[in-house]
Amino acid sequence: MKKAIITVAFVLLLTESLLAIDAMDMQNFIYLRDSGIVLPHLHPIAGIDYISTSTDKTYDREWDKEDIYGTYKRSVIWYSIGFGLGDMFETRLFIPTLTHSLESDYPTVRKDESSGASDIWLTTKFAFIQKPYLSFRFGVKFPTGDDNPPSNKLPTGDGQTDLDFSILSAYQPEQAGVAYNVSVGYRLRFEQEESPQSSGYDFDPADEGHFALYIGGKPVEYFGILFGGNGFISTSDDRISSSGFSHNLDDTWRAYFQVGTIIKGYSPVGVNLRADFHFDVAGKNEPAGFTWGVGVEYIPKFY
Repeated sequence: MKKAIITVAFVLLLTESLLAIDAMDMQNFIYLRDSGIVLPHLHPIAGIDYISTSTDKTYDREWDKEDIYGTYKRSVIWYSIGFGLGDMFETRLFIPTLTHSLESDYPTVRKDESSGASDIWLTTKFAFIQKPYLSFRFGVKFPTGDDNPPSNKLPTGDGQTDLDFSILSAYQPEQAGVAYNVSVGYRLRFEQEESPQSSGYDFDPADEGHFALYIGGKPVEYFGILFGGNGFISTSDDRISSSGFSHNLDDTWRAYFQVGTIIKGYSPVGVNLRADFHFDVAGKNEPAGFTWGVGVEYIPKFY
């Protein structure tokens, strides 16, 4: 009985944590999938990616893995479209749909789940240097997902607008050769009014710095493989009263680091395939777990 009570309390605590961070965490897609390479002049791009995570553990405030006495599952389908302009500039729109659930091993504990549209991203990227590329990316995240679901549901959005500023560098040979993808950036989050995480208060979610580092190459013209990792570390959240007083929520800062492999297949007609596999190596106040993804994109060849 005592174990069941502890389990219920822990699962409810994790659910509250997921209300605040999960939809945010899955937005790391733009950190992992994008690179410093800019589309050729007037070339469009269209893509679809599927990313899945399943775990029975989470990282606590002490960087230790803890059982969640159940299973958390998350899958995201990302649709993306974009175009290049002048060989130095491109813009892209990322539209995600999110399905995730938190289910306890104990039948007395509720199952929280949701499925629906999440927050969309609009990014622009400018290349200062080409081959190898050195680029600046600016992104805006719009709160189009549901951040205030019913009690038996999980959110599909964060509830606030975000701005992302990133520097990216990448090189990809046309034939065989060495390739790499490196990025570092900062994500600025605006306040939420009457946030469900802080009833009666405005909520200022933590900003975060993020990075990615992948090195590998193309052993042959139409196949590439990269090894490396990515991660982020945030500041702490703030709760703001109606009088404007700001209270820092101690020890709510988050971190997550993962390593893995990215495999790419290329074709002469512009259809490119992708698969990746990542394992968590460290974290704080974040779900752990193995993540895998597959995707396809089409860039028409006009030359």
